[in-house]
Amino acid sequence: MYKILTLNNIATKGLKQLSNEYTYANNTENPDIIFVRSKSLHEMTLNNNLISIIRLGSGTNNIPIDKCSEKGIVVFNTPSANSNAVKELVIASLIMSSRNLFNAVNWVNNINSEQKNDLSKLVEKSKSTFKGSEIKGKNIGIIGLGSIGSLVANDANKLGMHVYGYDPFISINSAFKISSAVKYVTSINDIYRKCDYITLHAPLNDSTINLIDKSSISKMKNGVKLLNFSRSGLVNINHVKQALEENKISCYITDFPQPELMHVENAINIPHLGASTFESEDNCSLMAATQIQDFIKNGNIINSVNIPNISMTKNSANRLTVFHSNIPNMICKITSLLAQNNVNIEHMQSVSKQNYAYAIFDTNNDINTNTLNLINNVDGIIRIRLI
Repeated sequence: MYKILTLNNIATKGLKQLSNEYTYANNTENPDIIFVRSKSLHEMTLNNNLISIIRLGSGTNNIPIDKCSEKGIVVFNTPSANSNAVKELVIASLIMSSRNLFNAVNWVNNINSEQKNDLSKLVEKSKSTFKGSEIKGKNIGIIGLGSIGSLVANDANKLGMHVYGYDPFISINSAFKISSAVKYVTSINDIYRKCDYITLHAPLNDSTINLIDKSSISKMKNGVKLLNFSRSGLVNINHVKQALEENKISCYITDFPQPELMHVENAINIPHLGASTFESEDNCSLMAATQIQDFIKNGNIINSVNIPNISMTKNSANRLTVFHSNIPNMICKITSLLAQNNVNIEHMQSVSKQNYAYAIFDTNNDINTNTLNLINNVDGIIRIRLI
């Protein structure tokens, strides 16, 4: 029986797909698995029997990845499950930024009681104040062409925009999904120089923190509209605030409210609603349930952030999975110990990512406890599982 600790509100649609080998609760002690959305785990003590954490969503900044890897904990996410929800909000915000809808609606809501008697005349008189522009025919730059950015690119193209995309690490899967009408650029400066709208869909790391700052803003068109539905740390808030005050940026819409931008004109702070749809939460929980069951039953890994994808059909009675340091001679040591103990390997696979590696061994005879202990005691072995 595997115990799952559910943090935050996890949609039950996926949880109900779990077999009777699993129990789940929001107060489970010493869990084998954790399902989490936004709650930070950085201060949590990770118990020794914890084998996996699944982030229901794409970003994993709330999970101590290095600490998990050191303990042999496989960290998963569900990167495409909420993509459509975020994409729809980006498209809505794109139109909102262009048509001045936020300020216009606020103006109507703040009409006082005396003015309400002449509302129709007042509206006709004042509506020109909120005149906007159409997005059709305008240039939009998309920084980051992953699961969300590629969807935004395709829909913006369908809406008649000229779409420019930048992503130095674009995956083959994403590249195949993007319309041929999207113009791929190899320099981010082309996005800044050409585009009337810029939307951010890049991960937050050492190379992208404060990607949008005074220097990059200076290269943008005057009156550019900037959207951030990826990570708050991608932008230098004070530099964006100054650009708004100078009208270098005519509108900034973000899903990550910041105190510095509260009540700043033409800054629209959305309360982190990107993935907040019933469908998105269901999709995330379903994907999480599928991934964890394949991992537990077969040792396969799909959508992990600390181990590359690895999947091998299980045709043998016994399967050994090994999470180990990515150092020379590890596979040789494991296979030698198996051979010395008369264990025949039928199939095997191995993958690595930076300092860590993961291997699957299928054998046609049993692996006894003594052999498992010998493997487990090899320097560099972090965690083994016999399936």
